[in-house]
Amino acid sequence: YQRRVHGISSLARQASMAAANQDFHDVKAYFLKGDGGSSLYDHVSDLFRVLIETRPSNPLATFEQLSSRLKQSKFEQKDILREVKEEKVRGVEWAERCNKSIEVASSEKIKKPKQPTTDSGSDSGSEEEPEPEPVEVPDFTFNAALLERCGVALCSQTELFMLHVSLKTLLHTQSDVRNPRFFGKILGSQKDYFILETELDFDDDEDADADTQASVEAPAEKKGEGANRFAYFVSNEAGGSWTRLPDVTPAQIRVARQITKFFTGNLDAPINSYPPFPGTEANYLRAQLARIAHSTKIAPSGFYVMKADKDPNQDDTIEPDPDPEAEEHLPKKMIENTEYTAPRVQDLVKAENWTHYAPFLLPQGRVQFWRPPRAEKKGSPTGEQGDGGDNEPGASGDGAGSEISEDSGPADDEHQVETGPALLTPAGEDDNVAELPAWTARRSTGLLPNPVVSLRSMRWPGAYSVASGATFFNVYVGFGQKFTNRNYTPPAPPLMQREPHTQRERFDPTIQQEAELEEKRNPKKPVVDDADDNRSSADPSAEQVSEDAEEEELDA
Repeated sequence: YQRRVHGISSLARQASMAAANQDFHDVKAYFLKGDGGSSLYDHVSDLFRVLIETRPSNPLATFEQLSSRLKQSKFEQKDILREVKEEKVRGVEWAERCNKSIEVASSEKIKKPKQPTTDSGSDSGSEEEPEPEPVEVPDFTFNAALLERCGVALCSQTELFMLHVSLKTLLHTQSDVRNPRFFGKILGSQKDYFILETELDFDDDEDADADTQASVEAPAEKKGEGANRFAYFVSNEAGGSWTRLPDVTPAQIRVARQITKFFTGNLDAPINSYPPFPGTEANYLRAQLARIAHSTKIAPSGFYVMKADKDPNQDDTIEPDPDPEAEEHLPKKMIENTEYTAPRVQDLVKAENWTHYAPFLLPQGRVQFWRPPRAEKKGSPTGEQGDGGDNEPGASGDGAGSEISEDSGPADDEHQVETGPALLTPAGEDDNVAELPAWTARRSTGLLPNPVVSLRSMRWPGAYSVASGATFFNVYVGFGQKFTNRNYTPPAPPLMQREPHTQRERFDPTIQQEAELEEKRNPKKPVVDDADDNRSSADPSAEQVSEDAEEEELDA
């Protein structure tokens, strides 16, 4: 009986072990399944091998990272370790740059030296050094907080802090920068662009007037004027170094209107397009920034006013009558209203209560219209200068107020002068975009004090104008492309040139024919006696007609 029981138990143990072995092989076969020669069984085996060989201090914290790197590197241990080390090196380098920027920014207050004004006869030794003038650094965090209340995220708090620090570092290194403003962020396929808009102190002799050059192509506007009024600095990362973009030319603006090209994040990248763009991505970025700035800069009505001209011979007690024709030259006469009062929130949500304060960018690619010198020689009328703003129904150019003909170029008619709408044109007069209003308003929640109102441009998606109380600002966060409701089609190449005019072929005369013709043209005079001096000579006109007839016969 005991032997029977022992045999039965042995058979039961063998059956259970066989079943366990079968289950183990089934599970292992399941783990060995995979595509492309890799399986979960191999991945876990290699993962534990890497953990045993490297022995990290916290294996649980690095388990997921090593597993992800192991998949990407196709089970190559050396590549995993190299990539992990490279990430650590990049993080350390970024931290070192941030610390260096913070040290420079916090070293002392940012001040700009004033230019001393001295008389020619004064003693240089008695001059005192002028006190430095402090420069106001804009607060990015405040604007970002207002933007977040409208549902737009600019960047993280760390990036905002590093942007503020890098701006202070730029003001330390660049002594000619003043009135800096954060323009926005352009998204790229590889890297992004953080953009800073500033004004620079230019010397009078630094930039020559290019309009005096006898050229058919419209020259670029001088630094500090027109499309080159502001200077733009860009950086690929928050806290990185700033690079100044070159000035823009009218040709670059005209070609940028005809192409659609997304940015890569590399300023030296070529622009492969048709028509060919004259420059690299840095020039293309500068052209797009000029188009965006001149189209989307709007302010609440009443914030800016026009300063009327003052006649030096007129009495100060008499107020001059407003002249509507003086609006042609108003870019230099627009000033901030010292008596400005913040409008109500109910008024800010209407686009009619916002005005464009940036000058209109003409189809020529300039703010001031430039006429070729050949037009002045023919006595064409001078016309009016195109100093207007951005918006007017039916206007053409880079204004937000019209359905712009992007492929339009400079005026071919020498009598036609390009003009645009005047400054402070209401944004509500902008033309619709694909049957939608050009600006859409949004108001923040009313549960918090000081509600925020934002206007979003439909023509340039990503352009926002935010106002809260008496504060307002403009910012752009997007891909730097204009809205279009149709698929982009490259323009067709120009027509082929006509065949040249064929000249009539003639045979060259022989030497004998040339000699005969020479004899007919210059015949030998016969020798005459003195008695023959009184004879009448032949008619010279008849001889000339005969020579011409013989020459025509010879040519034929």
